Amino acid sequence: MVQLTRVYFNLYKGSMRLKPKKLPSRIEFFTICFAVNIKGQIFYETELVPLREEWSPFLPNVKDLKFHSFDATLRTGTGRVPIIRVAVAARLFAEWRYAQLVIENELKQGDTIIRDGSLQTATTNERKYANETYDRALEKNVKLVGLSKTSALFTTTGYPLMAAIAELAESTPVAKTSWYYHPIVIISQPDHRAEMYAVKLYPRSEYVFRLEFVKPQIEKMSPQDIEQIIGTLSSNSEDASFPGYPYGLLDADRFARVSSREKDDTKVQFLALTSNTGLLERLIKCVRASNAHDIINQLIIS
Repeated sequence: MVQLTRVYFNLYKGSMRLKPKKLPSRIEFFTICFAVNIKGQIFYETELVPLREEWSPFLPNVKDLKFHSFDATLRTGTGRVPIIRVAVAARLFAEWRYAQLVIENELKQGDTIIRDGSLQTATTNERKYANETYDRALEKNVKLVGLSKTSALFTTTGYPLMAAIAELAESTPVAKTSWYYHPIVIISQPDHRAEMYAVKLYPRSEYVFRLEFVKPQIEKMSPQDIEQIIGTLSSNSEDASFPGYPYGLLDADRFARVSSREKDDTKVQFLALTSNTGLLERLIKCVRASNAHDIINQLIIS
């Protein structure tokens, strides 16, 4: 299986976009996943091929992307892990790795970095990359925050947690304003070093999002510090295309997404990058072992 992965970041000071000083705003690489037999067990191994050689140091270690095909953190049922989930893990690890590099190279003390998604880790080896990012943020005093568009959390009665909080807010004086709610839960898992808030970032928005701060950081922050970060997010959430969601994250989603129109050009790039590496020959053998008729049609570019 082959997938094109793109990781992107942007910089804002208030509503003004800034130009990165040292890092490219986006990197792209091919994730190539193979199934291999090791002592009678099926494992998934991964190769990463950056579209530019200078992007190689920005990528996760492929040793961390070797998974047993029944890895419990990747399975969604009782069967073998779909190999596409290994490519998802590669993207997650790359996002954490690049966030660390953004903190090191682009941000200064007192700045805030917003991650598109939760601060919780769930995949084997993901915690390694998350902890490196947490530690660098703590060392440099850069606030690390995660904003999730969706949440799978429920109340004790089985009702979606964020929906329950939104309904409670509708019967209060804050109903027509932007607001935040805390505390929600006590988080004690070692793979989730966070403090969770519910936030509504625009008065006329119908959405309530899950916002997370790194626990060791928020323990040292004043209520004014927290409100300043939430207020900045709120002021960046007035775009007409999705009122209530920060424009910076909308921008990141747009530029990180790989469109279907790019598919054919991407195939050509992949063939050019791998033709002299031995990877393409190895991939062809694996695809033929699966009774594929057309190697190009088996490339999954998304």
